[in-house]
Amino acid sequence: MFQLILKPIKIILFFNNLRGLNVFDFLSKKKKIKISKIILAKKNLNKDIIQILKTKKINYKILEKKKLNKKNKIFKEKIDLYILCGFPYIIKKNLFNIPRFGTLNLHAGPLPQYRGGSPLNWQIINGEKKIGLSIIKINQTIDGGPLLAQRFFKLKKYYNIKDVHEIANKIFPKILFSSILKMINQKNPFISKSKKKPRYFNQRSKKDGHILWKKMNDIDVYNFIRAQTKPYPGAYSFKNDKKKVIIYKSSFTKKNFPNLKAGQVFIKNRQIFIKTKRKFIKINNKLGKLKHLELLN
Repeated sequence: MFQLILKPIKIILFFNNLRGLNVFDFLSKKKKIKISKIILAKKNLNKDIIQILKTKKINYKILEKKKLNKKNKIFKEKIDLYILCGFPYIIKKNLFNIPRFGTLNLHAGPLPQYRGGSPLNWQIINGEKKIGLSIIKINQTIDGGPLLAQRFFKLKKYYNIKDVHEIANKIFPKILFSSILKMINQKNPFISKSKKKPRYFNQRSKKDGHILWKKMNDIDVYNFIRAQTKPYPGAYSFKNDKKKVIIYKSSFTKKNFPNLKAGQVFIKNRQIFIKTKRKFIKINNKLGKLKHLELLN
């Protein structure tokens, strides 16, 4: 069943990350789309995005959480669709149902397996072979709304979190646009979700980057490091003097140095190797003054 849509779809775009900026650039070129407003959250405001918007002379508004209510002029405008992209505030039912077609959310994880925060990081940490992206129409359940689109791409062994973000940023605008067309043209635009059990993951923070050498093997440590490398704070461990050692890059090695404990450092020809639960991992960034055979924890 199709509806004939003659006027451009009027959208308010809520975002707080570079992905949202990519979405804006893509949608603003489409004749069927009219972006009425860009709304940025005051929480975790990205100064780089502000600078880019100012340079391009693109108007935007900054929204505080306490002003996230119907009294705000933003939510009084007659609109077709809200789109959320990395927006940190929870939009309640009395707001997400205001637009004619409701509110869509770009979620960087396959649903229902990866509900919650930091889904890209978690997928890498958990050793997934493919990275999933989802677009949903939001409802009162966090990341539990009906699914409009889902795409997967291969997580290659040399990809880190920055690479994964860049790929996701290229895919999302395209599947979002097709999802918008489905929303306005089809009576039932939704697709079936995976039958896998829903799982919820917490938003990751700096303190979550602690490497547990005794519990993690070389594959676990490798995934853990590449999931939290730049632009994130990095994975870390502590030296004997309790100073933090930040690790951004590692690789697998066939080298074996017997009789070492998990977390113990072996330095050979200025190369740094650390024993994991089973095998060794090679560290590929400078770690400052580390002692040969020092035990990290």
